[in-house]
Amino acid sequence: MTHGGERRSAVPRVEVVVAESYFEAGLSFGVAYARQIARQVESYRPLYELLGFTLDEVSRRAAAELLAPADAVLGDYVDELRGRAEGAGVPFMEVFLLNCQEEVSTWVSQETWDDLERRWPSAKPGAAGVGACTTLALRAGGRTVLAHTEDWTAVDLDNEIALHDVTAPDGTRMLALQSPGILPWQGMNSHGVTATANTVLSTDTRPGVPNAFVLRAALEARTLEELYRRLQTPERAIGTYVLAADASGRVWSIQTTATRASCVPVDDWVVQANHYTHDGLLPLQQQPIWPDSLGRYERAQAMVLAGLEAGGPVADLAARVLRDHGDADGYPICVHPGGDMPAVIDQATISAVVYEPLERRLHVCVGPPCKAELETFSIA
Repeated sequence: MTHGGERRSAVPRVEVVVAESYFEAGLSFGVAYARQIARQVESYRPLYELLGFTLDEVSRRAAAELLAPADAVLGDYVDELRGRAEGAGVPFMEVFLLNCQEEVSTWVSQETWDDLERRWPSAKPGAAGVGACTTLALRAGGRTVLAHTEDWTAVDLDNEIALHDVTAPDGTRMLALQSPGILPWQGMNSHGVTATANTVLSTDTRPGVPNAFVLRAALEARTLEELYRRLQTPERAIGTYVLAADASGRVWSIQTTATRASCVPVDDWVVQANHYTHDGLLPLQQQPIWPDSLGRYERAQAMVLAGLEAGGPVADLAARVLRDHGDADGYPICVHPGGDMPAVIDQATISAVVYEPLERRLHVCVGPPCKAELETFSIA
């Protein structure tokens, strides 16, 4: 981990200040980052046909099932995206779809996933060797650490990811690592609240507010209690996993489906991959569970237990877990694209973050954490 001004240049930093109008803030941002937004939009266009849709089909369905509820419940963030799209000169629905990838994935037929697996082995989410986000929290020696790998489409390795410094109308400030086409939805805010999130899929998915919008609203929370309430937005389309902490060192493991929610305080440590672990939500787990999720979960748990027993700084232990490439059985935490499958359906660790909530600082990198040194930023 590094400290200091000039050495931070490997992670771009962008500023977003929302005054009276979310649309105007988005418009200014879209003009400033038009090239980056347009590149991300273009890079995602091949995805929909691979998933069995035309762009028009997925856009129409998203407009009816996701945009209308988002406009009604969290319209400010929709307006911000409208501004980004107009400023960048790209179609609004394509920017909106960048923020609805979890929901779109639930529309894909099993036949399509099976076909992708036949064409490109391990291309299907859930195939052994395909990674997704891993999150953990450690509390030891008076220190509290949260850590997260952002595993997503490998095409984003070629799209810019920046540390967004966002100021909301009420003065809440947020530091969030994200690409310019997507709302900042996980990070640390000036109230001392930190939140990360993993994809988990349940059987009660429905038309509603996309997860990215719910998470964006939760990131502005002043307390963990408020964050939990915001995550329970009754109109949400799908669920999520959120690991959250405050500046006093409290850590909560929160799991939601579209219709239910569960919160468990964390005493010493917790690991999360991409399946439900809270007893009350297990009946709603979508089957089959991603095989690599169970493997990564067990791998990260073993590393955490061994590291805590050995002692040493918990922030360093968290970083080691994020960089892990697995053991003889595979299941890496740090994932690299492989094979000849199209990058847009391949998986990779596109960024990583280690949070220290008590110190109100975060250590971030763009790209796989095994190849990039974590750089340190603070929030007042």
